[in-house]
Amino acid sequence: MNRVFSALENLQSLTESMLAAAQAEDWDQLARMELSRSALQESLPAQISRHLPETQQSGAAEILRRCQQLDAETREILERRRHELGILLRAPQS
Repeated sequence: MNRVFSALENLQSLTESMLAAAQAEDWDQLARMELSRSALQESLPAQISRHLPETQQSGAAEILRRCQQLDAETREILERRRHELGILLRAPQS
């Protein structure tokens, strides 16, 4: 299998795991996975399609779309959590 396509599959797997960590409110695990995913993203070539056979390009595009969808779901959870923490921080202390 092509190295770049394999890295994209790993990227999707990490992104799925990040969503699961956010859903479980495992913020430490989410942060660790984000570091791993960032490193993986940095290792990808700037123009991915140039490094993929034509037969894998549509699959790669689908993986990237899926990652964007998973990221959006994770961001929603993080925004809700940020809002909850903001409310707690503004609450009067007894």
